[in-house]
Amino acid sequence: MILNPWITILKSLTLVTFVSASLASATTLPHPHMDLELSGAEYQKILEQERNSSQTILSNEMVPQKHIFDDIFATGKRNLDWLQVINKNRTTPISLTTPETQVGYPIDNPRTYNPKIIRDAYLQLQQEMPSELKKVIFGNEELPNTLPVSDEDYILWGLKVDREYQIAARWKTMEPYMDYLKSNSMNDIRGYYFLTTTEGFPNKLKDWPSLTQEEQMKVKTWLLQVCRNDLQSNQRCLTQTENAINANKAFDFFNQHKNAGQDLLNEMMFIPSNGKYSSAHWTASNEFHVPFVDPMTDPMRFFLTNNIETEWKFLPFTLLIDFVQTTNSGVEVIWEPGITPHVPSLGSNKIYMDSNAPISEYDVQWTIRHEFGHVLGFPDCYIEFYDGDIQAIVGYQIDITDLMCSRRGHLKARHITELKKNYN
Repeated sequence: MILNPWITILKSLTLVTFVSASLASATTLPHPHMDLELSGAEYQKILEQERNSSQTILSNEMVPQKHIFDDIFATGKRNLDWLQVINKNRTTPISLTTPETQVGYPIDNPRTYNPKIIRDAYLQLQQEMPSELKKVIFGNEELPNTLPVSDEDYILWGLKVDREYQIAARWKTMEPYMDYLKSNSMNDIRGYYFLTTTEGFPNKLKDWPSLTQEEQMKVKTWLLQVCRNDLQSNQRCLTQTENAINANKAFDFFNQHKNAGQDLLNEMMFIPSNGKYSSAHWTASNEFHVPFVDPMTDPMRFFLTNNIETEWKFLPFTLLIDFVQTTNSGVEVIWEPGITPHVPSLGSNKIYMDSNAPISEYDVQWTIRHEFGHVLGFPDCYIEFYDGDIQAIVGYQIDITDLMCSRRGHLKARHITELKKNYN
């Protein structure tokens, strides 16, 4: 995650998104920048920060408004509280954040959500959940310290509850920034992506009548998205797209606007010229060294080397951490309680991590690997926006197998190619 002022606002507890959408949208606050796969525990911290900040700055005359998803928030929190109670009595804790529990949101199957979608899914979950679990998670009695079902069954249903909690919390957090999300729809690159990766395209555009009716409907949407990438209004693009199709000039129309889509994709996938970390360097053809400020404890040294060196290895390429004593001579990992993990900018030598998050959790391990990618200059490769046609927020990752796109992702050959191109 790249820092924007919103993260600083979260850190200092001055964001009050739940007071009202109109209050937040009337401010100059930038939109929240959050990866698409935050866990329920991470959203819980965000909701708590919002709630605590409101208590600090609200006047006596202002009463915090209730939210339509307060019941979902209560259920999600109770599920996480129960997990803590259960794990106190176990030698092997149960975790809802493991490599296997990451879902990913691919570009051809994005996540879409709005209040109706969220509410319908929550009601369905209530109906389908086994009675033994439903009694506890949706009840209000004291939480038992053992599970009434197998570990596997709890993880299955506990994850479903957590994901409903996640998406409800995300809607609440993003709701005040709907204007931004609507404008960000012009950065939706699905049209360009599908027209350049689907077999037969874009050449099939040369003969529009030969396309099936189903293809024409789909491709028209793609062309409209490509036009929107070129910073044009939806209505203007709709008119231009229809004119190009009627004149059988869809191929020319695509070529006219395709560079904008390519530029947007490049911005999400490649290291910019001003995004490199100046102290990283090659010492051999396949050996890349990065200095890190020594954390001075063996467990933390192991955490850094085990995650960064192990993840950032693509044989024969090897990345090595060199621990140094001087703060200004290496990457410094700064641990602060409750903070949203981030780097200040691409190529920065600072990585901020939440000291309250246990380093044994997969989410924390993935985060340090991902944030280190920002130190080397790699941007995030996911997007979220509001789609007015379906009246829902849409989010997807360019490649769910890529470390910089998804929590399911890992280092890929493209990362090594970029390092060799930019660090020479």
